[in-house]
Amino acid sequence: MTRRRVAVGLVALLLLVWAYDYFWLTRARTPTHLGTAPAFDLPDQSGNRVTLDQLLAEGPALVVFYRGYW
Repeated sequence: MTRRRVAVGLVALLLLVWAYDYFWLTRARTPTHLGTAPAFDLPDQSGNRVTLDQLLAEGPALVVFYRGYW
């Protein structure tokens, strides 16, 4: 094999790995919009009960779930 063939093969392999990571792995990890959240009543950081309707009355709402403790 010549150096040129090796270089072309290496570039092709790198492009395949990049495409696999970008199109398969990255998109599989990307959150998608799954619809409207059901109504809920949860405590906020101060312990006060908050409903989704209260939050939406002030504007768009983002709900974040933390796994574990900090």
